Amino acid sequence: MNILIVTEYFPQSADCEVRGGVEARAFYFARELAKEHSVSVICSRLEKQKSEDNFLGISVYRCGLERSYAHGGSLLGRVSFLLSAIRCGRSLETDIADGYNFIAYIAVFFITLRKKGVRKIATYHDVWVGEWIRNMGFLSGILGEMLERFSLRVSWDGIIAVSKYTKNKLIARGISPQIITVIPNGVDIQEYESVQVKKFERPTVVYVGRLVEYKRVDDLLGAIKIIKGHIPDIQCKVIGSGPQENKLKALAEEFGIADCVEFFGFVPARKDVIALMKRSHVFCLPSLVEGFGMVTIEALASGIPYVNSDIPATREITQGGQGGLLYEPKNIYNLSAKIVHILQSNDVYCNKKGEAKKIIQQYDWKTGISILEKVYSNN
Repeated sequence: MNILIVTEYFPQSADCEVRGGVEARAFYFARELAKEHSVSVICSRLEKQKSEDNFLGISVYRCGLERSYAHGGSLLGRVSFLLSAIRCGRSLETDIADGYNFIAYIAVFFITLRKKGVRKIATYHDVWVGEWIRNMGFLSGILGEMLERFSLRVSWDGIIAVSKYTKNKLIARGISPQIITVIPNGVDIQEYESVQVKKFERPTVVYVGRLVEYKRVDDLLGAIKIIKGHIPDIQCKVIGSGPQENKLKALAEEFGIADCVEFFGFVPARKDVIALMKRSHVFCLPSLVEGFGMVTIEALASGIPYVNSDIPATREITQGGQGGLLYEPKNIYNLSAKIVHILQSNDVYCNKKGEAKKIIQQYDWKTGISILEKVYSNN
């Protein structure tokens, strides 16, 4: 099959430099598919990147105006990417076109509009109708709301949801369950096993992800302030970048915890991120909004338990909280108590590590490939 994946961002090399779950999913599925099929990827062109590239058998076309990575994205940058992606996609020989986010869905729709026999697929990580402005701010929120409402009216040949939670949200928006297939995100288990490191000497909580408001990293900092009264040598590693970065650094100063909180920004080398996770003792995802929460299974693959906000997606992928502890969202006292409990109780810690080892076996990218190929071929 000639497979086209359209996604706003994509790694620049085989080293898989990613900032989020969408890019990671696009990369790993493209890598596995390219072993048996012709795979092309259309994505944005970031600063100093080539317009065309090829690695791991994947043809990469970087479209639109050169721009910097941004979670919200500039209106001009996104419009430029959309128009350029449509032109590029129409020039490629394609059997399947799969869009990976709300901008990509529109691109796939117009790419396939005049191509007979080409199956158009949408991979949904979450459904944000009615939530866009709250999650992304006014301008980006308005654009996202309009485009997602349009994409939900498209007659797709197939829709892939990353979780049952996302599938149910799609059904609630009028999508027929018959065209939805759930294929979870995954990890490259061998990649994690290959990274061998020593633990930090001090008890360490790690966060990995974008620094945006709905991720609630400020709640984690508030919890660290409380935890310091129980575990004086606690430290926190924050990996990722985003519009909240300076605000969070100022908050750490205000809370008097700047000496035990380290902000790494974007860490491009995948192995360095894995090493930092494996050196830590507990992972925390305080987010209020996740369609899947891929970084949670990355923590499990790293062999560390989590303390996450109790939201539907996390509860689903962890089978009700196995491999870690769940806390009441936005409740920093509950969060801090759970982190202290898991760090100070050796029995709980070892039990949760054991659960993590069992759960992670279900989340290998290779497991989802056969299902994905069936969706693409309509078998």
